[in-house]
Amino acid sequence: MSEFIKKLERDFNIELIESNLPIEDKHTYSVDMFGNIVALYLEEVKLQHLHRLSPIAKHLRVLSLIECEIKNIEGIKTFTRLEELDLSRNRISKLEEITTLSCLKKLVLGCIDINSIEGLECLKCLKVLDLDGNKIDNIDNICAIPSLKTLLLNGCGISQITGLERFPRLEVLDLGNNPIAGIKGFEKMNQLRELSLSSSQITKIEGLNHLETLETLDLSSNRILQLQGLNNLSQLKELNLAYNPIEQIKGLENLLNLEVLILHFNEIRKIENIPSHSLKYLYLSCNLIEEIDEELIFLEELHLAGNQIKEFDTEWLYKIKGKCLITLAHNPLKEIKGRVPDNITIQLKPSEYTPPFLP
Repeated sequence: MSEFIKKLERDFNIELIESNLPIEDKHTYSVDMFGNIVALYLEEVKLQHLHRLSPIAKHLRVLSLIECEIKNIEGIKTFTRLEELDLSRNRISKLEEITTLSCLKKLVLGCIDINSIEGLECLKCLKVLDLDGNKIDNIDNICAIPSLKTLLLNGCGISQITGLERFPRLEVLDLGNNPIAGIKGFEKMNQLRELSLSSSQITKIEGLNHLETLETLDLSSNRILQLQGLNNLSQLKELNLAYNPIEQIKGLENLLNLEVLILHFNEIRKIENIPSHSLKYLYLSCNLIEEIDEELIFLEELHLAGNQIKEFDTEWLYKIKGKCLITLAHNPLKEIKGRVPDNITIQLKPSEYTPPFLP
């Protein structure tokens, strides 16, 4: 297959790198123990037609052709072992032949300018469907896919949540960057673990009481005023409510497994009602906090940059069990009272440190 790779390189004036994993901004491929090409990643290559890949079709398991000027997928039925297919940013008008890919587990069709998906119910192995950036303004325009576990619909123009009952095994759902104002339609989603409704128009947290298996919830960049409607989410581990006009922390008492709480860029004045027995990461940068009087003994990171803290008393730090980082940059801090324990690092100056859970 080395001759095939060399031909691709000559025809399109590119360099193909052999790698078991994709490399950002590089064209790559990988081979099996017999030298057969089993994965191919191309981006911004003027491939245009899939028949150019016919010599490797029968062995290929992963094919990523992002922005490769492909307008039709004629001949894709010869890729009989394909498990992952990414055709993002191509202007494909017809998708019918995809239904012949019986081994397909992951299908990515981001920004291909489609408004509906039909016929995929026959793909019994399909677990992941990514339709980000398309004009699918209604979930009902997606055919029922009972096997689906991950559905990504970020930036699709969806205004109402309907039709989710047709995806009973769904575990991950991304509805971020849609003009959604109300949370509803989750009554039968009893296997959902991750939900994103970020960058929407939500003003009230509601309709989530049935999601008892939910572990990650992203409601950042909305218009939420109060923390409420979260009492039944006992399995929740990560909650992101950054970029909302929230003034008070409350309603988190039942979140006994919460490890990550993100409340950057709100209007919070006081640290209170924190589930301290489980919380490890607390992000409160860019609020209106003036003092800290809450005991947070299991914290590993506390981010308070950009608040109104003038004095910092270290006495409560001695109750923290392990190592902990506390950021206090951009506060009008005049005094740190007492000695800082050896297990605590206080960062007073801005740095290039980026919190791992920022939206």
